[in-house]
Amino acid sequence: MGGVAGDAMDKSNHENHLLPTLDLLRQVMDRTKDIIFIIGDDRFIRYTNRGDKPSSGKSSGSGWFFNELTCKDIYLALREPIETVFQSGKSLSIERHLGKGSQGVWIHTQLTPHIGVSGKTSSVLVIVRDISSLKLKEKLITESKAEWLQAIDTMPHLLAVIDTDYRIKKTNMALANYLGISLEDLHGRICHQTFGTGIHESCPLNRSSSSGCGSKRFQSNILGQPFLITASALADAEGNTTGCLFVALGLNGHRSGEEIRKTNAEQMKLLLKEADYVVTILDQNGKYISMKALPGNIRLPDSIIGKSPFDFFEPEVASKICDHITKAMRAGGDITVSNELKLDGETFHLLEHISPVRDESGNVSSVMIIGKRIAWVPEKSDPVPNESLQLSPRELEILQLIGSGLTTSQIAEKLFISRKTVESHRARVMRRLGIHKSSALVQYAVKSGLF
Repeated sequence: MGGVAGDAMDKSNHENHLLPTLDLLRQVMDRTKDIIFIIGDDRFIRYTNRGDKPSSGKSSGSGWFFNELTCKDIYLALREPIETVFQSGKSLSIERHLGKGSQGVWIHTQLTPHIGVSGKTSSVLVIVRDISSLKLKEKLITESKAEWLQAIDTMPHLLAVIDTDYRIKKTNMALANYLGISLEDLHGRICHQTFGTGIHESCPLNRSSSSGCGSKRFQSNILGQPFLITASALADAEGNTTGCLFVALGLNGHRSGEEIRKTNAEQMKLLLKEADYVVTILDQNGKYISMKALPGNIRLPDSIIGKSPFDFFEPEVASKICDHITKAMRAGGDITVSNELKLDGETFHLLEHISPVRDESGNVSSVMIIGKRIAWVPEKSDPVPNESLQLSPRELEILQLIGSGLTTSQIAEKLFISRKTVESHRARVMRRLGIHKSSALVQYAVKSGLF
């Protein structure tokens, strides 16, 4: 008996000790501007800091409507999520709009379950806060952002955001229209291959740039027109460089990029029409150093220097040319590719032999492309003719090198055999294939896909 009495006394002392704390908690809950109530497992409101009558106080949020809400109103509006908490036993945080239009209110509700002795949810604590002011600010920010983006798209400056891999992440319409490339097609492109290599040389992301990762202002040409360019490094909250903001202001009244490209394309087309062979030298960044056509030694004017394939060709063709250059540089040796150059509705087919050019230190400083005009581009799906299968491995190798555009001397040097041996193989191949002209032999090798 004494033990039971002692336990009862301890319990009574404990409850008496908690009374001031519980009283203080009730005062805080009753004075808060939030609406708080508890739903029992019988789905009735057990406790509330706001009775069935609306509050007479002022709300710090959207005004009178929140004050007019009762716990019953909120319970009826949130019956489904409250039931979800009862069933799952997990807390839930939701936002919901109550009422109509501007007369309504946005509320944030935190639903917290209380797990009873049986392991089931015995009640749910509901805390409701008016967040209408916050939602209004978010709406104003969203509208301001849309207006800002619209202003950027309509301004005459050319803008782009570049990532640390020198790829275009965002642009405005002015830049897309000037280049004659859609916004979708611009995204992901290498910036200096699209705008010109002068951009890369002065970019604050470039390690060789004296400006480091700050900001740089310089003048450069984009599609032959002068621009004053500001390139500023972008950083995240921790100070890590995340990219670069590119802003270009035209120094003269400039034509569109598409108009300039058409003028350049006309010059290129005239050269290609005269060419049996086209000899091109480009630096490692894809800038033209020279281009001439043989026979006749016709060359593009000196204005080509410093321009890139994007100044002459459609983006798809220019990208392919740059890809071939990159492939040759990475391979560190010669490669042979077929190329289809489209200019103002005309198509030129070239079989190109690309060779890296090294400086005194052995580093690739440029590439030389010797392109031979051919009548068609071989389809990869074309099968090798049966006649070719009758050739020996050495004869097939000779035919392959002939198709790649190598001369007799070059083939001899490559295979470490004499010119006379190459000529003997060539004659035997022509005899077996029933071909009587060297030009026809080259065409046969190309059509067969042996290069």
